[in-house]
Amino acid sequence: MTLSSLPLSDPLGDIVEPLKELIKSVHLYDSYANTVNAFNVFAVIVSIDRLTGLFSGKELKREVSSRLKKYHASYETNAGVDNKYLVLKAKIFIPLLKYNISWPIILISRLRRFIYEHRKKNKLPTEQISISKEND
Repeated sequence: MTLSSLPLSDPLGDIVEPLKELIKSVHLYDSYANTVNAFNVFAVIVSIDRLTGLFSGKELKREVSSRLKKYHASYETNAGVDNKYLVLKAKIFIPLLKYNISWPIILISRLRRFIYEHRKKNKLPTEQISISKEND
């Protein structure tokens, strides 16, 4: 069983604070605070994606707002974000998260789910498609 198959709304969010405390306990937080922030960014995006699949309307708005508060409470503003290990699809949302703008994440999540369901319904491959140029 994987995290993606469990009906959790925030599978990674509860790891951020213990991770932060562990790094502080070995006196390396100043060196790795930006990496913890990167993990926090990734965790909130995963959570908003999950929440989009579990809730709608006012419930979704309330849950996303709550998750963004948790994100901001654990985000170290003076540290920045370690972009070296953060995937591109997470990097583009960093400026939006700073201002509590979540609708693009929700929109993309809904679109992704729609495409997945459409492909599943029509018995098309549901894995990611890579486009490559064939040599003639």
